[in-house]
Amino acid sequence: MAIIDNKGRLFGKINLLDLVVVLLVLGVAGRFAYKALQPQAMATAQGHAVDVSITLRFTPVTQPTANELKVGTEILDSKTGNLMGKVTDLQSKKATVVTYTSDGRLIEREADDLLEVNATVTGAGWETRDSITMGGFEVKVGRSLQVKTKRYAGTPVIVGLIAEPTK
Repeated sequence: MAIIDNKGRLFGKINLLDLVVVLLVLGVAGRFAYKALQPQAMATAQGHAVDVSITLRFTPVTQPTANELKVGTEILDSKTGNLMGKVTDLQSKKATVVTYTSDGRLIEREADDLLEVNATVTGAGWETRDSITMGGFEVKVGRSLQVKTKRYAGTPVIVGLIAEPTK
């Protein structure tokens, strides 16, 4: 008896192409099951609720863009649409830009038409041993986010982070 017969069946019973597809599907399912059941993933899932405040730096932005950010505005993650929190504080100042002088030197100066806006966003979060999430998105100082509001979308950088146990 041949291992593969003239119809392409393994031991005359199983189509070889069907077997490859089934093994591929089982391999992919096994990979996801392994990832979900890893001890590290299980430990990471354990955590507690926290109130999170992040400071987002939007720079450089124009005045009309800055006008779209107001205290009370809901900030959403652009990719998932999940609510991260609400703007609780806003501070803006003229942005600093680097330009050339007429004699070719580089200097820093305040831009006439560009602003740097710092927005404090406060919302519910989750803290584990190795991460803090807000709106299902991991937040860390130095990380840039893609956020949106009802009338604005941008990519600020997190420059401040406070996580306190939920009261």
